[in-house]
Amino acid sequence: MAQINTVMNKSCSIAIAQSFMEKDLYLVWGGLDDNEEEWTDSPPTIDPLKSKFDNEICRRLIANKKYVVQDDSGNIESGGLRWIESTEPTNCILLSVTHKLTDASNATIYKVGVASGTKFNSDVTDKSFVNAFQLTDSGYLICSANIPKLVRDPTVAQKRDFILRF
Repeated sequence: MAQINTVMNKSCSIAIAQSFMEKDLYLVWGGLDDNEEEWTDSPPTIDPLKSKFDNEICRRLIANKKYVVQDDSGNIESGGLRWIESTEPTNCILLSVTHKLTDASNATIYKVGVASGTKFNSDVTDKSFVNAFQLTDSGYLICSANIPKLVRDPTVAQKRDFILRF
């Protein structure tokens, strides 16, 4: 039988982006995985096979999602590139989230990710911010990264922007 090589068309990437625009996505903070030792400035490469963090600390709903396209004159900066907002669906989504002062105060963060498919304990009424113990299913990580050690300062609100490219 002959092998057929296929490629993902750009329209498929846009369809994937559209599906994630319709889902609840969460920014997830994690501690060290069970087999890791502490680092400060040079985080190791994250395991791309992980579907969740071993030691999740918390997650906040990403309420701000926009389609973007790369444009050298754009007013959005991310990943060393400039972007502009698009009114039409694209294969790139800008995700923005701001953690409140009380979110994981004084916790030590080593990992950050974006997750979908979150399921909650029946007693959770506010699903905009949850701790790991409030989940019945953490869903799956869409993307994740190890970051330099971050100790959450309860006097600083932190905003994170991510551009997911499908």
